[in-house]
Amino acid sequence: MADTTDIVSGKEAALPVDARVVLVPLDGSVTSYRALPIARQLARITGAAIQCIAVASDHDSGQELAAHMAGIERAEGLVARVLPGRDAATAIAAVATNQPGTLICMASHGRGRSAAALGSVTRDVAVMTSTPMLVVGPEVEPGHHLLGSVLACVDGTTFSEAVLPVAAGWAQLLDLGLEIVTVASPHTAADLDDYIDEMVRRWQSATDPVSGHVLHDPVGVTSGVLDYLAHHHAGLAAARTHARTGLGELVMGSTAAALIRHLPIPVLLTSPRAAF
Repeated sequence: MADTTDIVSGKEAALPVDARVVLVPLDGSVTSYRALPIARQLARITGAAIQCIAVASDHDSGQELAAHMAGIERAEGLVARVLPGRDAATAIAAVATNQPGTLICMASHGRGRSAAALGSVTRDVAVMTSTPMLVVGPEVEPGHHLLGSVLACVDGTTFSEAVLPVAAGWAQLLDLGLEIVTVASPHTAADLDDYIDEMVRRWQSATDPVSGHVLHDPVGVTSGVLDYLAHHHAGLAAARTHARTGLGELVMGSTAAALIRHLPIPVLLTSPRAAF
């Protein structure tokens, strides 16, 4: 992982976003189309092209998806293609990896309380690719606009803070402010106000404006962020995934999964595999 600190000034630096293609995975379901309005906004802001893909595991599903994607091309005026593959997540990750300048924007069904029930394709893509991906959860309204700020969620660990160069880069890309937030419970021992002040100081030269907030909530991170969003508008949230392998399984962190499931804004996920 490359150092994102400016050696001369000691300040942090945003990770520039290479945006040439917005990749929208579809599966024929109504839910998967929830990502398209957000993808259109990204394309309009960045000048990137939208590319829709679907993955077919056999001949019959391939024919059905091909007809479906041809209809999307005619109706939406977008590039839409079907890829062969037994595993959709692997195929999607391969496209993003082999096509420089690709931003993944996809919808999640967001079912269940745990990462395992979030939606296996969304989960696996998030932890298989080094490309940050924007996930549109079930609570995001079709008319949501990428305005206001990028809400970067940290928890005092170096691991969580690795989201900040990505969040700052996206704030620059979308011309948004960067808000660095952490959630405190009544049992929090650390002085989080000093911590957040330090984060703002380190990142205020990376993008503008930068602000920080300690959100006090006895329930948890998602509840605290939800309460904050009830009174403040943000374009998207940013968080890291916790990818780990066990018996060949890839797992998304429960906090990231809960944010996707409950927040009314898209969530930008950064995998530990991401190369900064």
